[in-house]
Amino acid sequence: MRILYKNTVQKQEKIVVFFITDIFLNVFFLKSYLIKHFYSHLVFFVRIQEFAKNINNLKSLKNNN
Repeated sequence: MRILYKNTVQKQEKIVVFFITDIFLNVFFLKSYLIKHFYSHLVFFVRIQEFAKNINNLKSLKNNN
């Protein structure tokens, strides 16, 4: 009985370790994905702002002439 119990406890520990590593990896990959996703959005937003500034500059040049 004791040997059987020991084996089941070891299996449970392995399962727990597996789940913890699985969760950690999922969180890690999710974070890296979100960071990439956020970064691409940020770059897109900055480009739109630059584009808007350029348009405003062109308009002001046009108005000055």
